[in-house]
Amino acid sequence: MRRQARRNTNVVNFPAKTPEQQKMYVDDDTFFAKTKVREGTRFVNVGMRGQGERWTVTRVVSHRTTSVPGQFRSETVEEVRYLTDLVEMRSDDGRKRKTTFSHLRYSSTWRLA
Repeated sequence: MRRQARRNTNVVNFPAKTPEQQKMYVDDDTFFAKTKVREGTRFVNVGMRGQGERWTVTRVVSHRTTSVPGQFRSETVEEVRYLTDLVEMRSDDGRKRKTTFSHLRYSSTWRLA
């Protein structure tokens, strides 16, 4: 037996977003946007270990796939493009650290300085 098509009479058409509304996002120091992280960006560690330490982004590395299955190419980019991008940082006392952008954003132990 064939199913009858439903008619939805409660459909509401919302007005289209203007270009200004599409570009708007909440500016937050805890859950920051990808466009905020680039070389030279400063972070403060507010975690349990090393609380108050300041770190500076030294390089952002993005990975992209190639035409060969299972292979990818790394390239240094100006700002973060994907959640999986690798962010290299250096502390004020010279220590180095590598982490993904998703860890920086969602771990809540890093704040924009």
